[in-house]
Amino acid sequence: CNGWVSLNNTVETRHQNSATRLAKGLNLLRSCGIMDSALYVTALTCVLLFGFLGNLLVVVTIARNATFHRAPFFFLLNLSISDLCRCLFCVPFVIASVVQDVGWVHGEVSCIVIAFTNFFFVFNSFITILVIAIDRYVSVAYPYIHKRWLLQGPTSLVLVAIGWFLSGLVSLPPVFGDRSYTFVEEENQCTFQHTSYKHNDTFGFLLVLTAVQFGSFFIYCRIFIFLRDHRRMKPLENPPSLSSNWTFAGHGLQNMFPMAWNGLPLHPIPTITQNLSSASGQIDRIRHRKNEHLTRLFFAVTLCVYLLWSLYCIQSLVLIFSDTVIPKGFRRITTLATFLQVCVSPVTFTFHFRKIVINNIKVYRRRKKLSRQESH
Repeated sequence: CNGWVSLNNTVETRHQNSATRLAKGLNLLRSCGIMDSALYVTALTCVLLFGFLGNLLVVVTIARNATFHRAPFFFLLNLSISDLCRCLFCVPFVIASVVQDVGWVHGEVSCIVIAFTNFFFVFNSFITILVIAIDRYVSVAYPYIHKRWLLQGPTSLVLVAIGWFLSGLVSLPPVFGDRSYTFVEEENQCTFQHTSYKHNDTFGFLLVLTAVQFGSFFIYCRIFIFLRDHRRMKPLENPPSLSSNWTFAGHGLQNMFPMAWNGLPLHPIPTITQNLSSASGQIDRIRHRKNEHLTRLFFAVTLCVYLLWSLYCIQSLVLIFSDTVIPKGFRRITTLATFLQVCVSPVTFTFHFRKIVINNIKVYRRRKKLSRQESH
């Protein structure tokens, strides 16, 4: 009997130890989940603040400087407005969902509206990036057509309106479809529910998104090939200058060193036409160089945005064409990467035009200081 009692006590002790270990493991998992949620909320909050302030700075800078009142900065203004609206209408609900940790409590209709708003601005950003790529190609390959048509405000406004219309056309059908817009708990947001392609139509969304991405990259490849081929062109060779009075005011002056009768170099006097042609050539070279710099700037914006969205696109393809279960932590990372898109335009614009941005900030502070002095 004593042996049976000691055996029972040993079994009960082992059960208690295993239960204690299990409880400790669960507590550790909960603490890790809380830590992950805290980091996720912190990252989203930083994205919200930086995206809002940065895009607002871009909008104000473009609106206040006449230098930017032309294409492609009209399209960059539209891109910043889309990112700004996404920061205001989409990111706060994701943060609230993570903090509450009880799912979506605001109703099905509001979830559909927020999901539609999110992807409306996403599509608008992608179409704007495609329009910027087309604008850059026309400006490099056909500068006279670009100067006559695309630089003007009405043409840019029409292209922006077409982009908004196409964005609504692409993101509106899931509202009346088979409930593709829903709350996804793993991502803590109202978005597309990517399931098997046999039971869902979200594959069409990915096709449109991928087509826009490849279209933009294809256009930039054409731009860089065009620039490379034109750099390899043989330079023009001017014919040798001819003169009967020892002035040598012809096209071949850069290779001729005429000498006067006394052996000293003779400095030719160029005509007014030659001065004007040389000045216009220098101006064209400066414009061409600035145009190339702008093209590289917007290519950097395009590359960063598409790289941030590549993880989400790969994840969505995996969910559509396989039964693989993707961990919640990875899905949160992909969601955060898509929201990081709103920070791309402010970073690249501020870095490239930092002098103008700093001058605007100084002017704003000076005016604020003067207004305070006048009030006192």
